Amino acid sequence: AGGNALLHGRRLDLGGVTYSLLYLQPSGIDSASLEPAPPEDVSAQAEIDRLLEDLVYTRESLQTAVEQQETVNEELNATNEELLAANEELQSTNEELSSVNEELLTLNDEHQRRLEEVLQVTADLEVLLASTSIAAILLNQDGTIRRITEAAKPMFGVRDSDIGRPLADLATNLDREALLVDIRDVAHGGDPVTRPVSLSANSPQRLLVDRYQLPHDAPGVFIAIFSSNIIGPAEQAFRAILDAAPVALYAKDADGVYIAMNEYGGARIEGTVGQTDHEIFSPEVADQITATDDLVRSRQEIMVRHERPVGPDGVFDVISVKFPMPDNGLGGVAVPVTADVRDVAAALNDDNEIRRLRAMIVDLGGDPDS
Repeated sequence: AGGNALLHGRRLDLGGVTYSLLYLQPSGIDSASLEPAPPEDVSAQAEIDRLLEDLVYTRESLQTAVEQQETVNEELNATNEELLAANEELQSTNEELSSVNEELLTLNDEHQRRLEEVLQVTADLEVLLASTSIAAILLNQDGTIRRITEAAKPMFGVRDSDIGRPLADLATNLDREALLVDIRDVAHGGDPVTRPVSLSANSPQRLLVDRYQLPHDAPGVFIAIFSSNIIGPAEQAFRAILDAAPVALYAKDADGVYIAMNEYGGARIEGTVGQTDHEIFSPEVADQITATDDLVRSRQEIMVRHERPVGPDGVFDVISVKFPMPDNGLGGVAVPVTADVRDVAAALNDDNEIRRLRAMIVDLGGDPDS
């Protein structure tokens, strides 16, 4: 203590790193003590060197681990940020899904309500088709049967099993070729067809062929047969007047077929509706009647003729007034002949009498052509 000491220095190279080792030696030590250390001192120095090397390796490993940990921490922070962003997106998506779910529930309720309406309309339609007295067939665009009413089955000669089959392949109670022509014309944009048909002698009937259009569906063709006797109150009153009139009132189509006859005429000539004059009268009488009909159609003017048709009570005289009707049809009034009627008929057919009547009209200041 308090003595002098010697400072010694030593250079060490460990792991590529150079270290300086300094230590003090007391001055009382003789020079002999400065001789190289015994072997046991060399072992201690080697142990120190090994420990220093371990220390350097440990320090380097620790530095590497720290750097790796920092890298992992950075990656974890980045991953955490991504997870937070993903969580926010999931929350936003969840809100959107909740909104979509509410809309779907609303749409489902609306669809359910519409489905109930469709089912109700379908049920009403089934009842209507089963109870209506109108014989109707609905065709698809390709000519196959879509629906039929109960009344159509005997009228057209079809069955429920025919739904889905082409109407052209079925044998109906109507004129098949004429019906197919009407369907084809109407399906290709032609005007609706309405014409009389003869399926029942006791009830005049008419055929209607028209187009129909459903939403979101191709247009189809509607075929119906209905009684000409289905009329409103005003028409019923007018029909009552016609039937009560003491004259025969009738109408014919362009082919000369009787399509209407009041009760007075029907009582005197049975089975007229649906037949022609040649099917009712003798050839001579029929030729006389049809000749006058042809003149009325060709001239499109009113004509008066004396005719003698044959009824259940034999031959009877009538004054027939004939006039043109639309679609080249013909209407007529047959008045039973009496003395007064003969005088009127003679005047209408006497040219001199006609000229005299026209002169009287002019003298009175009137127009004889009005």
